[in-house]
Amino acid sequence: MCCASPLASRASWARPGLDTTNNDFLLHPPRPDVTGDRKVSSAFAEVMIPLVNEDAQIALLNRLELNLSARSERYSDFGSTTKPKIGLNWKPAEWLMLRASYNEGFMAPSLAALYTSPRWTISAGAGDTDPYRNPALNEGPYVMRTYFGGNPDLKPQESEGDTWGFVIDVPFVAGLSVNADWWRIRRSDLLGQRSVAPTVNNLLFASGAAEWRSTSNIFWRKDQWHAGLGIYHVGETHDSGATTTQAIYDSLGQPSDIEPFFTQGRTIYRRVVDSFVTYNLSVGYAFDGGSHDLLRDTRVRFGLINLTDEEPPLAAESFGYDPSVSQSLLSGRSWNLQITKRF
Repeated sequence: MCCASPLASRASWARPGLDTTNNDFLLHPPRPDVTGDRKVSSAFAEVMIPLVNEDAQIALLNRLELNLSARSERYSDFGSTTKPKIGLNWKPAEWLMLRASYNEGFMAPSLAALYTSPRWTISAGAGDTDPYRNPALNEGPYVMRTYFGGNPDLKPQESEGDTWGFVIDVPFVAGLSVNADWWRIRRSDLLGQRSVAPTVNNLLFASGAAEWRSTSNIFWRKDQWHAGLGIYHVGETHDSGATTTQAIYDSLGQPSDIEPFFTQGRTIYRRVVDSFVTYNLSVGYAFDGGSHDLLRDTRVRFGLINLTDEEPPLAAESFGYDPSVSQSLLSGRSWNLQITKRF
């Protein structure tokens, strides 16, 4: 019912360092020197386990495969971690594959975040306004003493991810396949820093953080020809730079392109940035061994990026669009030609 399992593994070792002891400038107050280093060793292993194949002749179990992998890392400055990934590929029929996976992630704090030397600064001019106290007490601006520096007690950032998808080898159309995948990532213990700005600033669905994104692909292959179509969707986001008041929102009849959003203890009204879909198309041809000597073992691939010449949605940014979500649309439709020859 199953066969031998392929196994892959690798290991690495690194020693990054941080050294800024050549402090030639006297600041007010002076900034102490910064040093830090760590040793990192890691190992990775992956195995694909065929559980059932077509020889078993089990209904709705044309093929079933289990993918197991793990990565282990050891840091000299704060310990070690091991993160797994589990995947399952299920083919209930020869033309259909369903796949899903679960994984855990880990990112260590940078040496700068750990060891940057502490210093104090004093707000300039009239000072800063407390965004929470001032609305209630009307204190106005005042001079603040602010602390800045690394934190050697920082812990790593963690994540958990899920993916779900399918691949369809379209029946009766040789070489044509369609696939789509959905994914979700949940992050915890994110690293950041506090400042005189609000310490709670909920920018959900702003700055390109679309609630929905999707990627789909269609592939076709016949003899030496092959083609592909990539479909990329980015859902609606909020334009954090374009806000209005409830009075204006109500006077306009609560239009759908303005949306109320609760953040920092109050409701604001943001403009909604439109969703968009882009398409990338590619066509290629592989010259076989019987071709002319000059073309033998040559592959040619022509690609069109942003096939429909989609423009970036309007947003209240310096250039009229949000680069965090639609930077790839700025150049409009473009094309490329790739020629690869094996000697």
